Amino acid sequence: MWVTKEVYDKIGSALEEAYEKLPDTFLGIKRIETFHGKDRAGVMVIEDFYKNILGIDLIGALTNDSKGLTQVKSWLAVHDYALAASVNGAVFRDDEGIFTSYRELLAGYYPKTVWYRKIAQACALFSQNGQYNLPRMRKRGQLVAAELAKAECVKQAMKLYYLLNRTYAPHDKWLFKNLPDNANMVLAEEGMQSQGDIVKSVSQLVEEISLTSVDKAYETALATAVESLAVIFANALERLNIIGSCDLYLDANTAELIAKSDALLAATMADAPTVTALSLSIAKAEFEAFDKVQNEGGRASCQNNWPTFKVMRMSQYMTWDEDMLLQYLYEFKTNYANGRNMVEEKYARMMASTAPEEYAAFADKLPQNSKEKQEIMEQIIALQVKWMEEFAQQYPKLADNARTIHTNEDLPYDTSYETYLRGELGTYSDKLIEMYGRYVVEYAKNGKSVAREIMANTVRFYGYKSFEEAESKQMLN
Repeated sequence: MWVTKEVYDKIGSALEEAYEKLPDTFLGIKRIETFHGKDRAGVMVIEDFYKNILGIDLIGALTNDSKGLTQVKSWLAVHDYALAASVNGAVFRDDEGIFTSYRELLAGYYPKTVWYRKIAQACALFSQNGQYNLPRMRKRGQLVAAELAKAECVKQAMKLYYLLNRTYAPHDKWLFKNLPDNANMVLAEEGMQSQGDIVKSVSQLVEEISLTSVDKAYETALATAVESLAVIFANALERLNIIGSCDLYLDANTAELIAKSDALLAATMADAPTVTALSLSIAKAEFEAFDKVQNEGGRASCQNNWPTFKVMRMSQYMTWDEDMLLQYLYEFKTNYANGRNMVEEKYARMMASTAPEEYAAFADKLPQNSKEKQEIMEQIIALQVKWMEEFAQQYPKLADNARTIHTNEDLPYDTSYETYLRGELGTYSDKLIEMYGRYVVEYAKNGKSVAREIMANTVRFYGYKSFEEAESKQMLN
């Protein structure tokens, strides 16, 4: 029986006394209280129950307006199996709804920044034990060390499977028995099926790895099973937009996971919605890179105009979702750290239209885009140009204060919306283009316009309450 602290302070002792008088047998079933179960029966304060089962006062951390690093540390301090136990089992009656509200809070699962960190840890331990230590220990004849590595490998594979299904992993003894049944996590690539390969589930592969043998056939089967799990997880990480391009040696992906987790953590600590905070982070990173762009005619005035740059860039990014923002921020910062300035490259690509002769001299030095990617880009561009044309028809004065729309209107120092978009998309990775394409298609399916949403953000940044107000004042620039 769970009660609030106020109720326990008033009648807790009387309730406990009444509870102890209950018969220990009911309908032929005898109640047995074990040593480990002594704190799981009787009368207790709701918050104390959750604190006992979780090991810390996570409920307090989640309900006292703490955020950012404090909450992340609290989540990371709790074992998966404790969280699983806290949301399992039946609640027979909850008149006040307090107990259930806490359970629902925990059942909402890890915050994304914590989720990414836990995925990173599972990937690292899976690779270190299954892909690295296990084959080496067996090759050296160190079979005890090999069995330890194998056990940790399958344990982390199962934990990663729970994580990707957004389900708390239970205690180790129940990990295999309770593996989630999720068809999306089964390797079912058409190419592999067409080659006649056997498609196996995570549970089948885990069971195969757990078998013990020393013959050569087993060595091959063991290595195949481990790498098959890696393929399943790599495909899932990409499909769920957690990783841009997943390395089959899963530990190689931990840097990207941690970087994205850190970006999310920084965003949650800001006094703004996550999408807004991530958009600002991108704008700041881009402006730093923009500052380094060298122009033939000298430094452009816009390179010193952070307020306008911030409005223009954030207006665009605030229409994106979290996964797109995280992917682009990671790609942009990683490329910049490795000497690739995507802002400079974007302007270089625009010169294919604004200065074709100069462009021809360095075009072969730019990262090349495949024909398929270029075709996808042109479909995206055509749709966005159409949306911009529709916006210009409805709000011509606002459109006049923006870029010209079409590439055929380009001038050496006046780049159109179409050309600008083509240059920008040309710098994106294949993964980001895929995500961007889905984002544009989703807008179209819902009868919405990306161009209109971006302009809506812009007029709000400039303090206007509506397009009509901004159009009438003609002050947007």
